[in-house]
Amino acid sequence: MTYPPETIDGKMVSGMMTPNVNSGFTEPPALGDEILDRIDDYTIELQWDEYDDDDRLVRDIHSLVETRRELMRHLMETPEWRLFFFVYVAPDRLQHRVWDDERLLEHYHYLDDILGEVIDYCDERESALYVVSDHGFGPVSSSVYVNRVLANHGLLTKRKPDRSQSLLSSLGITRSRVVDTAAATGLDVQALAKRLPRDLVDSVAKQVPGTHSVYDVDFSQTRAFLHGLGSIYVNDTHRFESGIVEPTDVKKVKTEVMSALRGLRVPGRDTAPIVVHDGADLFPDDPDAPDVVVEPEAGYMVSTRLADEVVDDHTPVVANHRPEGVFLARGPDIAPGASPDGATVVDVAPTILHGLQEPIPEASDGRVLSEIFVDGSMPSVESPRVRSYQTDRKTSSATGKHDIVEDRLRGLGYVE
Repeated sequence: MTYPPETIDGKMVSGMMTPNVNSGFTEPPALGDEILDRIDDYTIELQWDEYDDDDRLVRDIHSLVETRRELMRHLMETPEWRLFFFVYVAPDRLQHRVWDDERLLEHYHYLDDILGEVIDYCDERESALYVVSDHGFGPVSSSVYVNRVLANHGLLTKRKPDRSQSLLSSLGITRSRVVDTAAATGLDVQALAKRLPRDLVDSVAKQVPGTHSVYDVDFSQTRAFLHGLGSIYVNDTHRFESGIVEPTDVKKVKTEVMSALRGLRVPGRDTAPIVVHDGADLFPDDPDAPDVVVEPEAGYMVSTRLADEVVDDHTPVVANHRPEGVFLARGPDIAPGASPDGATVVDVAPTILHGLQEPIPEASDGRVLSEIFVDGSMPSVESPRVRSYQTDRKTSSATGKHDIVEDRLRGLGYVE
């Protein structure tokens, strides 16, 4: 999420959330013209959730990777890189919709060919190479509706339908039926909503009966709610305008939430569908952290909808994120065969900074993976340096609109 791009000591090409190539997607701005002159049909992102044809999705994803590879080659021509950071988003976009061995292996074979090119590039310069995923992936077959659990335990209250909602409900008109009917007639409701004022969309959506985690909740009677992909917040008066829980009661409500969720079981299945974490344990130094974090077990995904049931065997995707990721390292200072000890994704940045002999931000959550370095090498003998970073970096004068970025986040499930 690098949009809008920042002015840095180097070059930046923004990725996820960028509205389009006319929205100031590079720093310096002239780099954008350079890219578009060199690469025909350069594509920043692909909205996989808008596809209903897997074959077309696979073809378009391959084209996305091809243009991204051309961009990588173009940027490789810059001779003075100290750090070259590049992202291929295609595996994520593909695997949400396609979980087929043959197609996935074909895609990874192509990525492996790109990796071979990168290895040669790094070997020629005697530089370190890190290959990292921000998460893993796995198939899912069931959805867990956490807000329904909270409602069943009296922690969340569904908004009572007003006259218009009651009338529409009596006529059998619901959000899902509106969307399905529109799709059958060729009307893309999501695309239409993106072109209408947000206030108008919200106003209409609140009147149509459905199972939405925001429109269907009465926050004046709700003590806790799920937001995003796993963050649960106590609806306290300090954080939220519609908060009803006094700060002195937050701990008590959080205990109720965790007890309700940890007791969740699915009939006929041995394991619990979710793992429940205390937000303060995961993010002890972050005052804005969620109060509780829920993590789905394998085969499940957490949904924000306020459904009638707690768990059902329906998911909007065939596969979703898993916490186990990939970490590979190679280079003159990397010990062959070394294995990092309990590495997490937040360890990557400190490790790379130390390898570059740069100080590590004192607020960093991660550690230097010192066990991967060759004995006697600089990173293995020198202690990591730490400093406080205070910057006033400026973002580019991007012309993209905030609501476009919000729509992208909403489509990916990060925002309701």
